[in-house]
Amino acid sequence: MSLFEDKVWIYKRHLCRVVWDCDVDNAKAFHTIVTPEDKEIYADLDPYNGSKELVELWIDAGLPEKIKTSTGLNRGPLNSKQLRTIIKIKGKG
Repeated sequence: MSLFEDKVWIYKRHLCRVVWDCDVDNAKAFHTIVTPEDKEIYADLDPYNGSKELVELWIDAGLPEKIKTSTGLNRGPLNSKQLRTIIKIKGKG
């Protein structure tokens, strides 16, 4: 099993997919899900983390978008720590 292996699985009726784009000196994960309503969504998640846990946390957090800064600008992609905080604030964790 490779560190940069593509993954496809079902979690809470969502079809989850992590696909790696590997270069000579870099590798990035692209995260997509298909909802139970058959809507495909690109998850703006940490591109260096292709774990199932990250995608499942994103689903548990309610499929959140990027976090906005106080100036209204979007921060970078969401990571596990941010998703756990979102779940805790929503009272789901």
